[in-house]
Amino acid sequence: DGRVIVNDEVFDAVIVAVAPYHAVHLFPEDTPDYIQTTYQNLRYHSITTVYLRYAVPVHLPAPLTGFADGTAQWLVYRGALGLPANEVSAVISVSDHVGAFKSQEWAEKVHADVKRICPYLDEPEAVRVITEKRATTACMPDSATPDFAWLHQRRIYPAGDYLHPRYPATLEAAVQSGLTAAEMCLADFGLI
Repeated sequence: DGRVIVNDEVFDAVIVAVAPYHAVHLFPEDTPDYIQTTYQNLRYHSITTVYLRYAVPVHLPAPLTGFADGTAQWLVYRGALGLPANEVSAVISVSDHVGAFKSQEWAEKVHADVKRICPYLDEPEAVRVITEKRATTACMPDSATPDFAWLHQRRIYPAGDYLHPRYPATLEAAVQSGLTAAEMCLADFGLI
């Protein structure tokens, strides 16, 4: 009857805002190949986050400090988030292109970056390194979003940063894609 079933619950429509490698498994089995292939052909990059805990408070120049060179691209002062003032985290985007390092090597490289700003710090007391291998989609030239009309007719509206035509793999793209999906859904129901 045109409604969508999710986990045995019935809805009038659904916005599928999940990682692309999950989305394709949530679509109906008879989803056209051109949509499935688009999802299956996406390539991914990893993001590595390094957490360091020091014996003394870390005094970064700002809650979010960026680097033009080095290993870390961003340092996050965790004290600004209400967490312990002696902790810092570092984000390394597209870390699969930076290097294939072991956890201790990532920690040493990031500690060297932190020391450039905070030379008073000794070695960290604790370290944690997390690499998400499919954290972001690879931006490919001339990539096009498939025509989702088939899904829209079934009241299924995909959303995600990887679907935005101008700002792939960003928070802004995720928000704009979600808004676009919601507006299309509301328009199809005649609510806008």
